Amino acid sequence: MEGITRILITGMKHSGKSTAGRSAAETLGADFLDMDDLIEDLFLKDTGERLNPREIYQRGRDIFQNLEYKAADLLSRRNGSFFAASGGGICDNEAACVRLENFIWVYIEEDPVILFERIKNGGIPAFLTSEDPYGEFLNLYKHRSALYKKLCNIRITAGGRRPPEICSEIIKKLKEGGYGGK
Repeated sequence: MEGITRILITGMKHSGKSTAGRSAAETLGADFLDMDDLIEDLFLKDTGERLNPREIYQRGRDIFQNLEYKAADLLSRRNGSFFAASGGGICDNEAACVRLENFIWVYIEEDPVILFERIKNGGIPAFLTSEDPYGEFLNLYKHRSALYKKLCNIRITAGGRRPPEICSEIIKKLKEGGYGGK
């Protein structure tokens, strides 16, 4: 794991962040953390309720973003090298982004049509509320994609590829960028 530091895998919902990030971490012998899991644990600690991120978000965007910030803070204070996957909307949480600014940000960019199909299969999420969820999603995609492009150190164009291929490209680009050792 020589050369690996703190790597944050980012991108839109259903871009493969957790799967590819976990696989890259395993391949390189690093720990993997998922911010969604941290958010769930923090919510449970605060309220005594076990809810998933979608359910927490439905309680209020401010509640969710506060927990997201706390999760980012926990990650920023963790020692050693590791991979972490963010939630799809972390780029809209400036305070959380600032806490993670010393991470290597890897943006998995996926085609919006592919993403929306994956999202639809799991049910329209709480952050899409209009009568035109696809149009709303496209606007959100354009907004977040622009932010991720500014925040990232490494950009992976997924192109509908499966997580093992994305994982291989992450590792390759980390090494090319001097983040992955020999």
